[in-house]
Amino acid sequence: MDPNITDSVIIADSLFTWTPIIAGCIGGIIVFVFGKLWNSVSWKLTRPKLKVEFDKKTQGCVSYTTANRRPVVYIRMKATSYGRFAIAARGCRAYLTNIEKQNEKGEFESTAYCDSIRLAWSCQGPKPSEQFRSMDIPREVNQYIDVVSLLQEDNLFRLHLEVTPNRYIKLFQQTGTFLFTVHVHAENASPVKCKLVFTWRHAWDAGKNSDAFEALSYKD
Repeated sequence: MDPNITDSVIIADSLFTWTPIIAGCIGGIIVFVFGKLWNSVSWKLTRPKLKVEFDKKTQGCVSYTTANRRPVVYIRMKATSYGRFAIAARGCRAYLTNIEKQNEKGEFESTAYCDSIRLAWSCQGPKPSEQFRSMDIPREVNQYIDVVSLLQEDNLFRLHLEVTPNRYIKLFQQTGTFLFTVHVHAENASPVKCKLVFTWRHAWDAGKNSDAFEALSYKD
């Protein structure tokens, strides 16, 4: 037998044996790469974006109501999630991360506040576990955050914190202009922040629109 023919047969058999294995490996690599690419594209398309804002002209941001027949004002921030193909923003939590106070020069400076304490979600159940729980925010659904409330004739403003350390009570009894910074975090969205300028004068009048306070949005 011609040795060249034998070598050719061996090579052909070898190629026949390895071709399915090589094809399988290439196919696996292609599937893996495209799978990674699809996951990346899908994540970017469906990942929600958070928006938190305050505008006193926006319905719901400044809310007048009563508690035990006494006038109460709630100052709230509006949180929404958006994106054309976005899923819900999961596990959203709001934190008060900073309180600054305006000095005589009109500049904001640090106060004793140095924590990051959860804020309450509006219109939840009476239990703290319901007000301060992590919340899913579906696309284009408004959810409000209770930041401050004022009860007529009280000598302090109330921040809707999960806990209120005693060391901050004197701060909350002060009058003046404060700058509140609120951060909102979610499990599947980038964190966002919103700032609110709150002036507390402690000078209620007899009408609904009191001169006791003023709330304005703030841009860095």
